[in-house]
Amino acid sequence: FELATGGRSLGKFLTGTRVVSANGSTLILSQMLKRSAIRLIPFEVFSCFGSPCEPWHDRWSNTMVIDIRQSGG
Repeated sequence: FELATGGRSLGKFLTGTRVVSANGSTLILSQMLKRSAIRLIPFEVFSCFGSPCEPWHDRWSNTMVIDIRQSGG
């Protein structure tokens, strides 16, 4: 779903965020598939605790979530 909508899921539409590659470019299919598969790992949800927050599904797929309002687009 995120790939078809430019990196935005329903939750991301509501929060005004989207997923991009770590370098800021548009996602590619392999990144989205990897990101989705990593979320199936037990305890992955706990990987976001820490400082800075860097969940496995972002770190290992080389992606990040950005705030559209702050990024201007």
